[in-house]
Amino acid sequence: MVLCGPARNCLLTKSISRLCGTQASTVIIPRRIERGPTDILKALAATVGSDYTSAHYKFHDDPFLTPTSNYAKRAFALSKESGRKAARFIRDKHSEYFLHREADPFIEAWNSFISAAFAPNISLPEDLSSITEADLLVRIEAGDVDDCAKIYEAMLLGNKEMSIEVQQKLLEVLCFFNAQDAQDPEFLEERWFSAQNQPKQSRKKIWRDGGLADEIFKSMPEPRSAQAYAAIIRGMAKHLQVEKAWHLFEETKSLRLLLDTETYNALIRVVNFLKDSNDLRWQLVTELLSEMRQASLRPNVGTLNAVMEALTSMGSWRQRKEIALATLAEFTKVLHIRPSLGTYALLLNIFYNDLSSSMREIILVSSRNYFLLLNQNVPFDEFMSDYYEKLVPFA
Repeated sequence: MVLCGPARNCLLTKSISRLCGTQASTVIIPRRIERGPTDILKALAATVGSDYTSAHYKFHDDPFLTPTSNYAKRAFALSKESGRKAARFIRDKHSEYFLHREADPFIEAWNSFISAAFAPNISLPEDLSSITEADLLVRIEAGDVDDCAKIYEAMLLGNKEMSIEVQQKLLEVLCFFNAQDAQDPEFLEERWFSAQNQPKQSRKKIWRDGGLADEIFKSMPEPRSAQAYAAIIRGMAKHLQVEKAWHLFEETKSLRLLLDTETYNALIRVVNFLKDSNDLRWQLVTELLSEMRQASLRPNVGTLNAVMEALTSMGSWRQRKEIALATLAEFTKVLHIRPSLGTYALLLNIFYNDLSSSMREIILVSSRNYFLLLNQNVPFDEFMSDYYEKLVPFA
């Protein structure tokens, strides 16, 4: 008997199922897993171990070309940086011959030191009579302090008006950079080797008294805003013109101006310049924190780091370790502020101040478990009691 039609198809299906040894099953689509933009890179990096015996990335990865002595390493690094400086000089001097553009028109988001080599070289014209406030804003956004100063002086000579908002932005840039162009972060070798050859000096005032920042602040119409006071106080505190910064802070209190959290953080960092004894320094820190609470200003991780930085300056004070732990507990448990890596670095300076800087760097950089504990947000008292001795047995 010969089968045909539907019966034959059914028989064939059963035969195929028996041959395969499995029955037809339903396809189940798993739930979507959220992936970050760098998860694939992390998975690939996990498959490759780090070669801790390899040369630094700035040297040639070749056993015949890699410098071995300290003198050869220094000469190689400085020569390589000198070549980059020469190339940058030629490009800035004769930018008309370098027509390569990564993007045309230029993308403003690339205007950083990473893409500075490909950014168009914008120089000020010789005649600044036609300069406008918009040109000044472009220089402010780019952080060109010298060009900002030239444009500001040209606008003053031309009796051109400048809005309060632009004056505030210019004041903030000048206070942050101390009225001078920032050092190029791409060229570090020469500064690093120069610092190694010079003896360590104590921090000293580098604020430019009577400079352009002071001039702009005084030229602002009264009553000056709290933002203007905040900018000048933060700048003076950063560059250690502490007495004038504190005087302006007292002036804001008499004028009943509300400052921001970052201004209080800047003042907390320099309490060691305002008071002589450690007891008075900590008393001043608590007073500033109390004023923040009365003004309804919420502290941030910068406040925590500022307090820890103030405690590091109290090297001979026996209570600073106990106060550091209490402060960290209050910020983490009450204010729910997660410590940063800088917080733990300052805590290591407080608890293990006798360790050398290279030893602390090994603890911070080379310990993979240490970073894992940081990511898990382990409380510091638990970290010190349960983990630290295991990670750092020589402590």
